[in-house]
Amino acid sequence: MFNEHEGGYIAGVLAASLSESGVIGVVAGREDVPPVVKYVNGYIAGAESVNADIDVKSVYNESFTDPAKGGSDAEQFMGEGADVVFGAGGPTGSGGVEAATSNGAWGIGVDQDEYFTTFQGGEKAGSEFLASSAMKRVDLAVFRNILASIQDSFVGTAFVLTAANDGITYAPFHDAAVSDEAAAAVEAARAGLADGSIDTGVCEIDGLFVGEGSPATDIR
Repeated sequence: MFNEHEGGYIAGVLAASLSESGVIGVVAGREDVPPVVKYVNGYIAGAESVNADIDVKSVYNESFTDPAKGGSDAEQFMGEGADVVFGAGGPTGSGGVEAATSNGAWGIGVDQDEYFTTFQGGEKAGSEFLASSAMKRVDLAVFRNILASIQDSFVGTAFVLTAANDGITYAPFHDAAVSDEAAAAVEAARAGLADGSIDTGVCEIDGLFVGEGSPATDIR
């Protein structure tokens, strides 16, 4: 399990730090999937921590595998002034990121380092506008649990990856000319989430902002 809201928060801080228009967007997957909601609301919280007046455009999609729809969503956001687009919906979200970067707007990937997947290690056009990706360290989770099994310390319960145990982080900027100020803001956000000095305000179960969900799920 992963604290996707922390990854979304980091992406939101980056987006707001890069934006010159004060308008950013997020192309998401299904609204009935809590990790997606966690990404979206974490993104909003992170962006608003940098600019309380920022305009965050968001859309949920019925399919995770429709990059054309994601691209259309991003184009609509850009038409409304967005200059940064976060993709949080599999290939659909990646379609939004590609549409943004191909038009000279910033894109932020999700789950893995999309510089090596969607942008083919920098070979695909627009890679210089891929600012980063909100990463879930699935590789680290697998490694730690295999190691625990070898060492007879595997307990077989839910294993949660967070910023505090390095399971939630952000990808290198690679070819993107991210300013020193934006880079510092992103690292400060990651470090603050890791040491507990920053709270996203998002429920780690249903992904809603704390106080908006049911008492059974608002655990923080």
